[in-house]
Amino acid sequence: MNFIGMAGGSSTSEYASFVEQFGLGGMPHLTDDSLWARFGVSAQPAWLFVNQDGRSRLLVTMLGADRLESEIENLLSQ
Repeated sequence: MNFIGMAGGSSTSEYASFVEQFGLGGMPHLTDDSLWARFGVSAQPAWLFVNQDGRSRLLVTMLGADRLESEIENLLSQ
């Protein structure tokens, strides 16, 4: 399973500061706004889950640890 951060609506330097501030440097990050448009992301925070078949589920909301774990388990069971 892979996790990738996708910046949107901010400059590369602003996003780099965000990644550093919140200790998110242990995963890859993309700063391509076209990805937001491609997957229909309209606001932050947003979570895009893509399964092995390429089916996706977008949630535009904050997720706590329990909900995130539940979403991941659901994705893996598909």
